[in-house]
Amino acid sequence: MKPETVGIQQLKNFCEKNAIQLDGRALILLQRYAELLVDWNAKVNLVSRNDIQNVWQNHILHSLSIFSLLRIEAGIRVLDLGTGGGLPGIPISIVRDDLKITLLDSIQKKTAAVQNMVDSLALSNVEVITGRAEEIAKKNNEGWDVVISRAVAPLVQLIEWSKPLLKHPSEKKIHDSENRMWETPLIVALKGGDLENEIQEAKKKWHPTDIQVFDINLDRTEPREMQNKKIVLVKL
Repeated sequence: MKPETVGIQQLKNFCEKNAIQLDGRALILLQRYAELLVDWNAKVNLVSRNDIQNVWQNHILHSLSIFSLLRIEAGIRVLDLGTGGGLPGIPISIVRDDLKITLLDSIQKKTAAVQNMVDSLALSNVEVITGRAEEIAKKNNEGWDVVISRAVAPLVQLIEWSKPLLKHPSEKKIHDSENRMWETPLIVALKGGDLENEIQEAKKKWHPTDIQVFDINLDRTEPREMQNKKIVLVKL
């Protein structure tokens, strides 16, 4: 079976088990996005070229894995910090078109590629911004409820970049899979590996209200490469 076919079936299983509505339009858009990402990655280094052929399992499904943990209310403003090739922001925006997604990257050739993809997919709930986090924080007065990132930087650096971008006060409600309530502003980081030293360093420097690490649990739909991946929630 082709990797694309396997990945699409895993995605369908994941959405069904996590009560995510994956209608025909969303699936078509995700398929088109996968094609665009592969095409653009041949021109601009957006994601690792070693696993671009596993785009469904290693990138799209990984991006949507946050919904195995979090129930996010409509209308929340989400900033994808260091979006690269539009991950995780574009898959999230397709599945949840009721969220307001901003894709931010400091490298202009990456945001140009991402803007082209957003335009091709006609994603009306997405904006693309080029710039460094500290520069954007000075220009944007509204702020975001949630900053999400995927393997962008150590937590201590991610918190430093995110703090001035987050909206205070926000206090919108997000529930995790164990029905614990998290109030925004919130940082959501998709990370891998041993995070203990990273977390201790972040706690020592920033004294966050809470940091919790969750295994990604896709109910046996995850590829082997995702089994050591984590979702980290940081409440400042």
